[in-house]
Amino acid sequence: MVTTRKLKRLAFGVGLFAALGASVGHERSAAAQPAPPGDTLQTRLGVRHTPPGEIVRGEPLVIEVSFANDETIERTWLVYRTPERPALRQVLLTARSEGRYQATVPPEDTGSSVVEYTLEIQEVGRQRRALYASRESLETVRVVDAPEKSPPRAPDGSAAAPGEEPPDRTGDPAAGQAEPRRAPPTPVGEPTAHHAPLSAVPAGEPVVLRVDLARPDRIAKAWVVFRTPVHPELRQVELHRASPGPFETVIPGDEVAAPDIAYCIEVEELDGRRYPVFGSRDAPKAVQVLEASLDLIGRTFAAGFDDRRSLFIGSFDWVSFGKSEATTPGPDGLPRVETVQDQYYRVEGGYTYRPFYVVSEFGVRLGVVRGKAPVPVRELLPEQSEDERFDVGLNYALSYVRFRIADLFHTDSSFLLNVAELGFSVGGGGTLHIGDLRGTKLALGFEGVQHFGLRFFSQLDVRPDEAVRISPIIEVSNMPSADSYGVRLLAEVGVDFGLGIQAAARVGYQARNFASGGATLGGSFGYGF
Repeated sequence: MVTTRKLKRLAFGVGLFAALGASVGHERSAAAQPAPPGDTLQTRLGVRHTPPGEIVRGEPLVIEVSFANDETIERTWLVYRTPERPALRQVLLTARSEGRYQATVPPEDTGSSVVEYTLEIQEVGRQRRALYASRESLETVRVVDAPEKSPPRAPDGSAAAPGEEPPDRTGDPAAGQAEPRRAPPTPVGEPTAHHAPLSAVPAGEPVVLRVDLARPDRIAKAWVVFRTPVHPELRQVELHRASPGPFETVIPGDEVAAPDIAYCIEVEELDGRRYPVFGSRDAPKAVQVLEASLDLIGRTFAAGFDDRRSLFIGSFDWVSFGKSEATTPGPDGLPRVETVQDQYYRVEGGYTYRPFYVVSEFGVRLGVVRGKAPVPVRELLPEQSEDERFDVGLNYALSYVRFRIADLFHTDSSFLLNVAELGFSVGGGGTLHIGDLRGTKLALGFEGVQHFGLRFFSQLDVRPDEAVRISPIIEVSNMPSADSYGVRLLAEVGVDFGLGIQAAARVGYQARNFASGGATLGGSFGYGF
């Protein structure tokens, strides 16, 4: 037996079920709405799109969308379906003019009651996603029948009765004048361009541009007008019909340089009128030019040196090891020990050029070294006095090259040719640079010269400021011509004054033994351009 309490429970359950159903229906209805105009993606790209609403059955459906900013767009699609063909299909939107894109649903797909569609986009470096509406909630365009045609009219302009043919005027002498022969209808509209613009191209390679031109019967000539960093003034190349069908032209590779190129497409009609059909000379389409990695690295390093690739530099050093002992033959033929001022000075000038590629820089230096040193026992040369036995020196030319291994690793290789009293001698060396050439880095290297000695060194460059460099240096050397090694502790401060002017000062102390040592004074001055 059904009680009043059970009836109340049943009514409550039915009401709750109806409320849940209405809520779900409301959520589905809300989800079916297209993305609001304030959507982040649409706002960022400045999207403007008006749905067609309805079209005539059997006519093409043209979908247009405009972008205020299409620099990041790689591709855009129209994805649609109809009741007769429920599987989703897609058509690529092509650029008609600057920022305006268009796609068409063919007439054979507009015979159903509706056409449902969504717009999708893929930006550079991003995944494909919905731009307007979505595959789950498509925008709907109604398909309606064409309006009825007006009834046929008689030649005199009066309407013929339904089912009645216009009167026969074959025998009328004026019939030929009243009914002049008409030319077949011709297409309407000016020539337009269907062109998918490029977003990025590699530097130094030819750029092939293809474009479909509507109404070619009215076109006398067509051009791509472009400008590049190589030639900032506007230039043009003519478009020719390619074998596949579209018009095609090529921007030469030697014109394609970073950061970008810009172009527009212009046509000239048979009557001589010339006008743009894609972009314009005032607002051309920009295409990013991607530099090769070495070109980009070269530009980056050049910017660090203010793009000053040439450098003239001169330097001077005076070095003293104090007093050292040397063994020489005495008057009786027996060896004897003498005390010698162990010191020398060096003057050098050079030129450096910086390509900033695999070969980071190369240069040549010319120098002179003069001094006295505890040289090993040797015979005096002709016309040489006893006092000159300890004289040492170099008259040298040195060439070197620096290679880039990686951003933070560079190596130097050098070759030296010396001409002195002992004849010709050669030398060479190498250095490994670890770190930023214009920042903090560590240099480890060696240098040797025949008959003159060897040196091994390390130098740490620290930059407390972009214009100031502080470099502690440790060196172990038996130069010049000593039979024992000494240790040198140096400090160098370099200053970049701007306008390519730079200078450095060196001070230090060195010794070959604990009993004696001496100072180092030196400096350099350079000008880059």
